[in-house]
Amino acid sequence: MPSVTLSPKFQVVIPRPVRDHLGLVPGQKMQVMEYNERVEFIPERDISELRGFVKGINTSLVREADRVWMWSIPAAGWSTSQTGLTRRTLLRHCEMRTS
Repeated sequence: MPSVTLSPKFQVVIPRPVRDHLGLVPGQKMQVMEYNERVEFIPERDISELRGFVKGINTSLVREADRVWMWSIPAAGWSTSQTGLTRRTLLRHCEMRTS
C-alpha cells in the first residue's frame, strides 16, 4: 500500500497507480469524509457515468401493510370513496398476500 506525506499546506499527492486505476484527472472534484478515524476521498462523477450501473437489479418487493395504503390508492389516482376500500380492508388484503 503506497503511503503519502501531508504537506505544510495540508495537501497530498495521490500515487499514479491509484490515479490511473480510478481514472482520476487533474482538477477533478472530490468529496472528503472523515470515517472511523481516517480520511476518505470520494471522486465526484458526472451523472451520465451512472447510466446503467444498477442494470439487472431486482426491484420486486413486498411492501409493508402500512405502506400499501399510502402509495397504492393515490398513485393509481383513486380515492377511497371511489373504490369503497377502507384502510382495514387494504391491511387485511396485504396480510393475505404476504402469508
